[in-house]
Amino acid sequence: MHTPSLFGPALALAVSLSCLPPASARDHLHGLPASASFSTLVTTPLAVEGLTGDRQNNLYTAGRSPGVGLPCPVWQVALSSVTPVLVGQVPAPSASTQCNPSGIAFGPGGALY
Repeated sequence: MHTPSLFGPALALAVSLSCLPPASARDHLHGLPASASFSTLVTTPLAVEGLTGDRQNNLYTAGRSPGVGLPCPVWQVALSSVTPVLVGQVPAPSASTQCNPSGIAFGPGGALY
């Protein structure tokens, strides 16, 4: 009886990973300067997950779980203001469930999804 060996798949994974440059060599791909910092810009009344931005330096996010049957708000947050502006809504799937968007993104045509 032949027992399958994990040596082949493990070797293939090790070789694949060894071909990747170290993280510091890839840092330039993210577009963040070495002096970048992070801080809280705004707090929202609902939990949020995921941010996206536009070319005018605005951030967008969707609130999650506003209540059964209620739509989830989509907010725009300007870097110069801490007040989220409602720019859209994600409908609840049904009157007896909640919406829970996991993030939003701009499509190639500029529409927000």
